[in-house]
Amino acid sequence: MSILKLGTLCVIVGGLPEHIGLVVEVLEHLGHYADREDAYFVRTASGHPFPEIWAIGTPRPTPSNKRITDRRNLRPLVDPKVEAEERTDEHLAPHARRRDVALDLVTEE
Repeated sequence: MSILKLGTLCVIVGGLPEHIGLVVEVLEHLGHYADREDAYFVRTASGHPFPEIWAIGTPRPTPSNKRITDRRNLRPLVDPKVEAEERTDEHLAPHARRRDVALDLVTEE
């Protein structure tokens, strides 16, 4: 996966179920960090704290809008300012690069 730049807005697509769907901003690329292969330091775009899971028998953690997460859990949001003509094949998913010959049918009258 590509390295995300500072300030990139992403949606969380994996990890804790409570975090899936949240929009976050990339604060820092940490790379290999603790047991994570490709870690990022992120914060919620809204400023609201991340939902927490309260572990039984542990003290209540302090709510925070910043977390460390894996790159595989992040998908960058598309910048609406980038015109469709400016996007290249590298911005498209591999299946979107294929040309569908079924759409190239020409009918003659």
